[in-house]
Amino acid sequence: MAFEKLTVGVGCAGLVLASFSCRPSQSPPVKAPSSSVSTVATWTSPRFGYKWTLPAEWEFYSPNQIWQAPGKLKIDVVAARKKGLKRPSASLHVWDYGIQDRQKPWGSEADYEELEQWGIDMLEAHDIEHLGARRITMFGLGGVEVVGIQNGERLSLRMVRDNRRHFEVRCLSGFDEVDWPCESAFKTFAISKPPARLSPGEPRVLHLREPRFGLEFDAPDDSWLATGPHVGGGGAQLVWMWRQVDREVDVQIMDFRDLPMEMDAEQIVERARESFEEKGSKIVDGAAFLGGEPCHHLKVRGSDGWYRDFFTLNRNSINYSVLIAQRKRDAKLIARVTKALRFTLFDHERARQEASLARP
Repeated sequence: MAFEKLTVGVGCAGLVLASFSCRPSQSPPVKAPSSSVSTVATWTSPRFGYKWTLPAEWEFYSPNQIWQAPGKLKIDVVAARKKGLKRPSASLHVWDYGIQDRQKPWGSEADYEELEQWGIDMLEAHDIEHLGARRITMFGLGGVEVVGIQNGERLSLRMVRDNRRHFEVRCLSGFDEVDWPCESAFKTFAISKPPARLSPGEPRVLHLREPRFGLEFDAPDDSWLATGPHVGGGGAQLVWMWRQVDREVDVQIMDFRDLPMEMDAEQIVERARESFEEKGSKIVDGAAFLGGEPCHHLKVRGSDGWYRDFFTLNRNSINYSVLIAQRKRDAKLIARVTKALRFTLFDHERARQEASLARP
């Protein structure tokens, strides 16, 4: 029940992460992400459990369009190209796409359709003409290839998922290429198991205090036991969940600071609406207050009989969302929860204020 199993938040994170190096940028060249250990011809990622060794005719490089942000988000963005040539070039994007491990292996028809739509959305977001899609095998895993064209260049977007990891290869080449021109770069690409996910802890009494994000929250009383933070998007997404019998309150943070783009609240609401509608829910749009500030409000009646109220707003380049799920809608609980979320000073604001008070 939680955020429809948090597809809303993960989808938002994914759209942002998928935007890295989609098109040339005027940013100055930056060093390749230093979070992984690399050599001249090998890139090893203990964080995500894979090793990429290039053949002799390929080389790693740091293109202008790879931004500083992936280092903060702890995602991998690694680029390679054939030596002495601008094309073909390949960029590998890897991140943790969910806050919880899947109960069923990835590979259902719905999974493939979702991945295909993911790729199409990414192309549309950057005005790249969509030419088609097909099922492929990459790294020994079933996946999807979405193809587009922009400025006479062909973009092949190949995606597979394994053990909560999203592997994405973007291959840029001339439009007249017949085969996949980046094939030779990945002949010795090897995937291993990812490190164990940090435990969100056993259900416990939790009074949330997060000065990093200027946020506090208290459940209605201590009979509501919490887990979290559940972490997704390489650390960009944090979710805490409070449960009591047939009621649940989820508080989510999406941190867009230091990212090359920020999804506004309207975009997040639209994503949430689509997620609910796909599951047959009836939705009423509205407005409300969260932590004393105006916010978007979706009133949802699920096909499973549950009532869900989704509140969201952006503040200081951070999205704050609350989802309240109940078998019977309790207006008093909703009012109490939305008032219980409080916005506070960030760490740096608090330090600046204390320093000011300390001056003679």
